[in-house]
Amino acid sequence: MSYGKKPDSLILDVALTGDAKKEIENLFSFNVFNGYPKPLSLINFLITITAKNTDVILDFFAGSGTTADAIMQLNADDGGNRKFILVQWAEEIDKKKNKAAYDFVTEELNAEPTIFEITKERLLRAAKKVNESIDSKNNSLEAKITKLEAEIQTEETILEIKELKDKINQNS
Repeated sequence: MSYGKKPDSLILDVALTGDAKKEIENLFSFNVFNGYPKPLSLINFLITITAKNTDVILDFFAGSGTTADAIMQLNADDGGNRKFILVQWAEEIDKKKNKAAYDFVTEELNAEPTIFEITKERLLRAAKKVNESIDSKNNSLEAKITKLEAEIQTEETILEIKELKDKINQNS
């Protein structure tokens, strides 16, 4: 599906809030948010049908940072150059309501216990995960190039090597 196309169906194959909490747990090893984070698949879907791959997406209620995470993943997947602006008020974490998050921010991040600090940490972890994925893809493409270069060079292999190198350059 691309920008400007109507969705194939109004029945979305997207995750639910419970799945979104699991996504955060995968990054942090525990759920640092008491709220209702947005699932990555939902945000991916909405961005895909509403934005060009060069647009700037503004999220006034960044919360856990799902929008930025989704944009980084989409850019890695399709070579897009989307950008994001997140707004998150430096809302303090109430130690009584979410002790785990409070302790995480104050003890592990050595920062003031605000939602923003968790948002920022998610972006750092999500970016690292996306970069590792890109590196893995590039390593796989480089291995394929090495294999093709070892073969007898034909017009087909030369063209395929060029295409693989172009893909690596797009990923970088």
